[in-house]
Amino acid sequence: MRRKILTFLLMLILIFTALPFLGVKASNGEKVRVIIQFERPSYAEYLKSHRAFPMSTFTKETYINNLRKEHENILSSIATEGIYIKKRWDYFLAYNGVGAEVSKDQIENLKRVPGVKNVFIAKTFKPATDLFVPLLGATEVWEMSDGNGLPVTGKGMKIGIIDTGIDYNHPDLGGPGFPNDKVVGGYDFADDDDDPMDPPEQGHGTAVAGIAAGNGKVKGMAPDALLYAYKVFSNQGGASEDDIIAAVEQALKDGCTAVNLSLGSTGGKSEGTPELDTMNNAVDLGLIVVAAAGNEGIRSKELRWPISAPSSAKKAISVAASDEGGGSVNILSPGGFEDRFIPFTYGDGVPEFEEGKEYELVECGYGREKDFEGKDLTGKLALIKRGPLYPERALLFETKYFNALAHGAEGIVVYNCAPGPLITMALGLENHPGVELKPAVFIMEEDGKLLKSLLEAGVKTFSINGKGLKVSFSRKYRPDHLIADFSSQGPTPDGVFKPEISAPGTNTFTTAPEGKYTYGFGGTSGATPFTTGATVLIKQLHPDWTPEDVKTALMNNAFILENPNNKLPFSWTDQGAGRVDVYAAATTPLLIKPFDLFLKPGKALLSSKDEEITFEVKNVSDKDVTFTVSSEVLSMSEGITFSYMEEEKTFTVKPGETATVPFTYNIEDKLPDNYYEGAVYFKTENRTLHVPVVIQKGLPKPPKKVLEDVSINPRKFSPNGDGVDDTMTFHFKLSLGEKGLFHEEAYRSRVTGVIIDILDEKGKTVLKSIYHKVLMTGEYEFVWDGRDIDGNFFLDNGRYQYKIYSVTIQSGDQLKLVEEGAKTGYFTVEGVAFPAAKLTGRDSIPKNTEFTIDVLAKAAVDLKKVLAELDFDPEYLEVVEVTPGDFLSQGEVNVTVTPEIDKENGKLKVAVERNAEEGVSGEGVVFRVRFKALKDGGVKISLTRFTGYDSENRPMNFLLSEKLIKITLLMGDINEDGKVDSSDLIIFGQAFGSEEGDPNWNEKCDLNGDGKVDTEDLLLLAQNFGNVAP
Repeated sequence: MRRKILTFLLMLILIFTALPFLGVKASNGEKVRVIIQFERPSYAEYLKSHRAFPMSTFTKETYINNLRKEHENILSSIATEGIYIKKRWDYFLAYNGVGAEVSKDQIENLKRVPGVKNVFIAKTFKPATDLFVPLLGATEVWEMSDGNGLPVTGKGMKIGIIDTGIDYNHPDLGGPGFPNDKVVGGYDFADDDDDPMDPPEQGHGTAVAGIAAGNGKVKGMAPDALLYAYKVFSNQGGASEDDIIAAVEQALKDGCTAVNLSLGSTGGKSEGTPELDTMNNAVDLGLIVVAAAGNEGIRSKELRWPISAPSSAKKAISVAASDEGGGSVNILSPGGFEDRFIPFTYGDGVPEFEEGKEYELVECGYGREKDFEGKDLTGKLALIKRGPLYPERALLFETKYFNALAHGAEGIVVYNCAPGPLITMALGLENHPGVELKPAVFIMEEDGKLLKSLLEAGVKTFSINGKGLKVSFSRKYRPDHLIADFSSQGPTPDGVFKPEISAPGTNTFTTAPEGKYTYGFGGTSGATPFTTGATVLIKQLHPDWTPEDVKTALMNNAFILENPNNKLPFSWTDQGAGRVDVYAAATTPLLIKPFDLFLKPGKALLSSKDEEITFEVKNVSDKDVTFTVSSEVLSMSEGITFSYMEEEKTFTVKPGETATVPFTYNIEDKLPDNYYEGAVYFKTENRTLHVPVVIQKGLPKPPKKVLEDVSINPRKFSPNGDGVDDTMTFHFKLSLGEKGLFHEEAYRSRVTGVIIDILDEKGKTVLKSIYHKVLMTGEYEFVWDGRDIDGNFFLDNGRYQYKIYSVTIQSGDQLKLVEEGAKTGYFTVEGVAFPAAKLTGRDSIPKNTEFTIDVLAKAAVDLKKVLAELDFDPEYLEVVEVTPGDFLSQGEVNVTVTPEIDKENGKLKVAVERNAEEGVSGEGVVFRVRFKALKDGGVKISLTRFTGYDSENRPMNFLLSEKLIKITLLMGDINEDGKVDSSDLIIFGQAFGSEEGDPNWNEKCDLNGDGKVDTEDLLLLAQNFGNVAP
């Protein structure tokens, strides 16, 4: 028995001795994955250092065996130290160490174990989904499970891509080979063969396929869906209607869940052609048909019905393009621009900027050879302006680009020379073989001027924090969700609601032929596969839903895009019901039909009575749903009424059942022929669904005028900062964007540049431009404070003309601004006061005393920040401190003052900033400088720079002043005749007993500077009475 006990105790000792190695002594801290690097080099590193001595297989095996033994020893040491790790991998060849899991609080202990070189927390890599896939809610749907317990990633779903084919060799699309695990079938209908390969010179279908169902570096909306490549475009371009119909037919045979048609032709009706009837019938057979709305902009005299077929088919889902951003230039320093979104487009064929890398900008004019003289561009970017405009000869983008590269630039940023939308620069890369290419981007005029102003304001040469102007480039969302300027507007010519839905259509990251990728895919072609992928996710989760049910869920739950100018939804004829939110659609508790209302009231309705429609609201959840119905008219017109506008009504519907909701509307006959819009809302406990409403009154005609409803108020203003009529408001409606061509078809976009110029009274001379903006169609107000676009006041009292017009930049050998839709009018300016900066303080200062100089701003408008410089003689004066005044702190706002003192040269630089979004107007003390008088004599303090910046960081110039200070040894020499005698005493007596502001106040008699003339000053005078200056 004793032997058994001893044996048992011995086993316990052995076990507890080994416990650290077994991990019993584990920390309770957060577990993290780590890579533990060991001291000895990996086999690859050892081999590199012994290249002169080729190693046999035996030597390689020996070295790795040695490393393996070392791993065992170090892991034993780690265990002995009481550190628990869970080893996952051994690394010998390319790296020497182990991959493991450990408590985060043990990492520092791990680093101290002999043989451990370093410990790194392992990074977590996520699938490279496009920026927009999470935006649309797809990643949330992927976390859900279908009825078979499978993740909702498109498993078991089939998507037919009817396009230019698919590069099935692309690794993200199942490659290589056809068929493969991703592209499981297809056919080349254009060339009537079995090979639906997308040629490199096209690539359209490959890009579409990646957005819909890519599964690799590009993670599409439905990454596990199968693809069918139905090629209907020949390698020479062009698709025939019969091939498209054949492709749809084949998709039905192949059992496709949905087909994607990123193609079309304008003027599509809802039915009545072979193509359209095929689409509608295919939907009836259970196929979800998703098609591009088109890229031909809004209704205009150039193109009356821009919506494209086959998306115009009544039962298809027509997809518009939203603009959610993509590429943005980020201003890293100076601060204050974290929320600024500066969109850009890459030049044709250039590489992209490294995400997040910092760059310094150098202003390089128009990019001419002379503009680079004396500038160091090594490792930096050239900021270059487009142009110049006529009558000068313009410089090609190609010339600007290669000039910059020749001078060592790491890339270029080109900004527009007038307000206009983004373009893709043609850089003529084929003319420069062998040149190492660098990134090149194009930004808008307004953004380029901001960057240039930051450079000119001295951010590089006068920066309190010394960081200068630094930028980076990244992909991110724009703060406002817009409809893309080119997206085709509905409805159809035969009065059917189109488009139905929107999805991102700009700057999408997706697959490209030959295993490549692109960041620049877009158009409604790019928006459509986002929607197609969404439909198959919904179908996987709800296999019993019809194509109409899927469309209903998408439209009922769409994210409504709003115009940032007026906070109202963009027209339903632009955005459909809104942008795709696939998670909301997949989890919807209700299906509301009809999913849209396109109403064409008859004469009876217009004369008197309301017209009634019925909504069928089906509960597709597993519990009772209570919802409240409300409505609103969105068009800014009186004479339209809906039910539920004034009084909401609540309904309850049980699972699987349908509630009937009556809806009535009325529109008065006096309203002009037009499209009028509204919405009906169905609010449940945790979401609000909606149905868009469009009323077509009469036969609306497309707009003919670019600018309408132009007015100003008041017509007489005085921009002097006194709070009375300091500003003038321009109101105008932009009805048409700039003209364009798409596939040789003229159209109008939603976007154009708008300029407001100020002219002399006769209207013959342009004095200044006050407004340069790229705008979308809509109504606008511009509040003008009297400054030009550079932030300078230029008006004197008098009468002037304004001119407002849209502009298009006409390219060619010479760049010309083509004006359109100009409107003019008169206004009057009075009471002008130009901004000025002033120094105030005492004129006479005793030696060895301290005194204060106030730096004031007068007639300031929206002043938020000041950069100032003062010169002084360091032999006579010393700066003691700089403090904020009370002007910028209005409203109890904190003010930051940062001085930079050059004692040797007598220079003081001061940055003063109000820590609030808005600036202040009027006049007041911006900052105070406390000096000490060092020796007697006359000295001058000069304000050499005073640059103000408003809340939009626009600079404003101020008139400058200087201050003469006399420092005297003879305290009491009031009349400055070089002696203190009875004459000074008489003057002193006249001021005795006074305080600052009194009628008899004399600052020179206030010898101690305490703001009053009293016995203390008299004693100071008495000390020097009878003395004469040496």
